[in-house]
Formats: sequence, structure tokens, C-alpha cells
Amino acid sequence: MPYDKDGKYYRKAVVPKKKGDSVDKIMKKANMQANIFVSIVLVGIVGGCVAIFNNINESAKEPEEFDSIYARVWCKDQIKSQLKDPSSYKFYSAKVLRTSGEYNQYGAATIEFGAKNSFGGMIRQTAICDKFNRSGTDYIRVNILP
Repeated sequence: MPYDKDGKYYRKAVVPKKKGDSVDKIMKKANMQANIFVSIVLVGIVGGCVAIFNNINESAKEPEEFDSIYARVWCKDQIKSQLKDPSSYKFYSAKVLRTSGEYNQYGAATIEFGAKNSFGGMIRQTAICDKFNRSGTDYIRVNILP
């Protein structure tokens, strides 16, 4: 048994085993998590800036040309809004009559379509679709011919 020089009994100090991580490990882990968070935030900021600059470039593009596809897509809703049974609308053809504007973005087209009348019978009809600009605002006007 251990005794000191005076003959008194003493016990050796026992260092307890470590439980869990050391402070250094905990700090390294916290720093790593913070670095990951900062990296994600920076990537988000850079990505947002790129998206904004891409949008600026897209807004500078020239307008779409008024062609038969444009007439079919953009005039459909206005034609359907004038029908007795809008769900019966069936597109047959589109023919561009004229175009105007610096990029041919305005014009007129005839749209041939079918739809049910008041009696439930399918009839073939023609509509005139005009895209024009008045006071800096673009408009689309549709007239269904009798």
C-alpha cells in the first residue's frame, strides 16, 4: 500500500475515463457545420444573382412573331369565352392575313374551328383574331364571323 514519507496512507489519483468528445472535437464539428451552412448560403446568393441576370437578358429579347401557331394559342381563350359550350371547342386551322411591327409581332389571322351550337350540334365557324398595340399596351381582339 502506498504511504508517504510520514507514514500516512494515501491513495493514488485516478484519472476518470473520458466520456464523450473532447472540447476540441466539439468545436471542430461546430466549425465544420458552420462552414457548410455558409457555403450553401453563398451558393444560393450566387445562383440568385445568375437567375436575375438571366431574366434581364430574357426581357431584352425581341417579341414573338405573329404566326399561325401564335394565333392558335393566344386567340383560343377569347374564342372559347364567346361560345355557348366552350368545352366543345375544336381547332381546325389558322391562316395569317397580315403582320406588322418591327418584329412582325402584330397582325391578323383567321381561325377555323368547330363548336356546339345552342341545339347541341357541331358547327364549323371562322373567327378573325387581331393582335395590336394601343398606347403601349398589346391587345388581342377576336370576332366570330356569323
